[in-house]
Amino acid sequence: GTDISSFAPVEKQQIADLKKSLGIGTEDAVILSLGRIAQEKNIDAIINAMPEVLLKEPNAKLVIVGDGPVRKDLEQIVENKNLEEHVIFTGAVDWENISLYYQLGDLFVSASTTETQGLTYAEAMAASLPVVAKRDESIEGFLTDRETAFLFDEDYELADLLVQVLSDKNTAALVAANGRVKVESISADQFGLNVEATYNEICEIYRVKRQNGSIKVKPTLIKSKIASQVFSLSSSTQVHRKERSSRRD
Repeated sequence: GTDISSFAPVEKQQIADLKKSLGIGTEDAVILSLGRIAQEKNIDAIINAMPEVLLKEPNAKLVIVGDGPVRKDLEQIVENKNLEEHVIFTGAVDWENISLYYQLGDLFVSASTTETQGLTYAEAMAASLPVVAKRDESIEGFLTDRETAFLFDEDYELADLLVQVLSDKNTAALVAANGRVKVESISADQFGLNVEATYNEICEIYRVKRQNGSIKVKPTLIKSKIASQVFSLSSSTQVHRKERSSRRD
């Protein structure tokens, strides 16, 4: 599960200090991309959207957190488009500082269609950030357009959507709040509660059946039944358990 306590709000001064160190003004709107910088992440689509975003949100800054094999290629795109003052590459960030970088953003964006784990979506939602993501089968049931996230289909739609989210703060806050509630259902704490509830429910069912003589069951069968129930509770729960020691997805 996602440990949502790791993404609780931090001291405002910490955020202010981080912004200052990155050259971000107090009035700048921060578009956050966080994860491995690889071709399949389609980060170039976000960079390509920035000139159009800046026409309506001139104080917008795209902060790309992470590192990877195509970073130099993306830096070249930024240079070619004269976006050096509006696109910031932080490089790799230690896990213990990740939550601070999430707090830096006004929104989280991903143009990837390969988020089979979706860890960064869950983390952004836990940090109460509105999520902008590319619609994909792997996130169906987890991200719902205009309810728990803002979804787009084609890359050319991204700029308008980013402007909408930045300008309509009330809707963005509502969707972010819904996202936080959604991710709580797959948090580590909630997973534990689900396990306990399932255990109690199944044990009671088998206790009654044994008492009535309608079934004879071995303890090992109860354990097997519990395991099958727990691991079918939510595909999302399984999706988010895998990655902690490896790089961001």
